[in-house]
Amino acid sequence: MYCLFRVVLCIVCVYVLFVLCRSLYCLCVYVLFVLCRFLYCLCVYVLFVLCRSLYCLCICIVCFVSFSLLFVCICIVCFVSFSVLFVCICIICFVSFSVLFVCICVACFVSFSVLFVSFSVLFVCICIVCFVSFSLLFVCIRIVCFVSFSVLFVCICSLYYCHRVATQLQLTNISYHLLRKGPSGFKSKRLTNKNIAESET
Repeated sequence: MYCLFRVVLCIVCVYVLFVLCRSLYCLCVYVLFVLCRFLYCLCVYVLFVLCRSLYCLCICIVCFVSFSLLFVCICIVCFVSFSVLFVCICIICFVSFSVLFVCICVACFVSFSVLFVSFSVLFVCICIVCFVSFSLLFVCIRIVCFVSFSVLFVCICSLYYCHRVATQLQLTNISYHLLRKGPSGFKSKRLTNKNIAESET
């Protein structure tokens, strides 16, 4: 799309320059023609008035031929110079537009490359930060769970051990009391053992 725009713009510039150069060329040619004709008429009139002879007629013919040749040479020089100027302007316009297009393309490519690299680096940094944070969170949760379960397990073991020690001390205390009462306390001892067995179950 931009290449089409550039081609159209170059064509328009070339056409405008061509019309301008042609107008300038035509104006110069017309002015030179009017000037030469005026000078020729003036010379012819002066010579004809001063001397009406064959010599004057020859001089007039020579002047006419010389002014005609001068006019033709000037027209050729003007045409060549305007043609060369037009070609040079067209080449300069084409080169300048090409250089401008290349510079714009390079600038766009560099800017988009820098933008892509910056967004890629930002995305990688965000991914790394998220991964590290989630990893640390997972490790912390595992450590907290392990510590809490370990403490709970130790508490349960301690409670179980305390219960067993208390039961053992209670049995030892009951046996001690039964031994102190003597043989009269065998019946109560059996009942107490039976109660202890029921309480253990």
